[in-house]
Amino acid sequence: MKKWMAAAVVAASLVTGITVGGVQPAEHVYAAAKDEIIPLNVNPVHIFFKFAIPNAKEAQKQFAKEAKMDVVGFKKDVKEFQLQRLTEVGREKGQIEFSATFFAKRNKSYKGTLSEGYNHLYFMVKKTGNMEYTITSWGKEKQIKNDMVDNYFGDQAAAVAVKNIGKPFKMGGTTPKGFDASGFVLYSYQTAAQLALPRTVADQYKAGTSVKAAKLHKGDLVFYDLVGKKKATFVAIYNGNQTFIGATTKGVRAVKMTDSYWKTKYIGARRVLE
Repeated sequence: MKKWMAAAVVAASLVTGITVGGVQPAEHVYAAAKDEIIPLNVNPVHIFFKFAIPNAKEAQKQFAKEAKMDVVGFKKDVKEFQLQRLTEVGREKGQIEFSATFFAKRNKSYKGTLSEGYNHLYFMVKKTGNMEYTITSWGKEKQIKNDMVDNYFGDQAAAVAVKNIGKPFKMGGTTPKGFDASGFVLYSYQTAAQLALPRTVADQYKAGTSVKAAKLHKGDLVFYDLVGKKKATFVAIYNGNQTFIGATTKGVRAVKMTDSYWKTKYIGARRVLE
């Protein structure tokens, strides 16, 4: 493949990602060395997810010795494991970082950190030979520090929020029949990612990780102090272009964060899932 064509394909993959196992199956995952394509059938992350349950030994081969995943032991405690989306999120020193969104069902014996339902992991991949690659490390935290964020669950939560614009406000409400601010956020993430966030604004302000205003992505939680006590009393879901969607006393609506009323009351943002 010509270099300019490969580069264009890689650039497209950074924006769209790849979905596997139920939504828009793809032929390739793009990554690694500059202008190089890694076919899906040799990408070690995809192979791991494909064989983790039916062939644990084959899945184990995808990890370098330093990665240390006991796939055989893991298989005993997880009864279903389905990759939904695989996306390149960064490159550094000859390695590529992928984010993997997947669905898991656990056995009662499971004592690890995976959630029942949707999960998210990061994998570092390195080329080891001609069309050969290995996973060198993995975990729940993004390792390459750059601005490329695969905020899949955030996108989905924002989409749920958009669908509920116009729903009424109801103190204590957590359903489309009526929402309060934190109940609306709770419902959006529960629907989008099966994630049970804390119920109150104050506790939601402690969830996830802090995000600077300049780095906001769809799905991030934005917080406001509406009573002047330097405490979070209102929360909404960021929807891009300096707007949020939230359950105000006028109902669920889209609001410009630059509006004079809201601009002065903004106190911070949190990212609860990537």
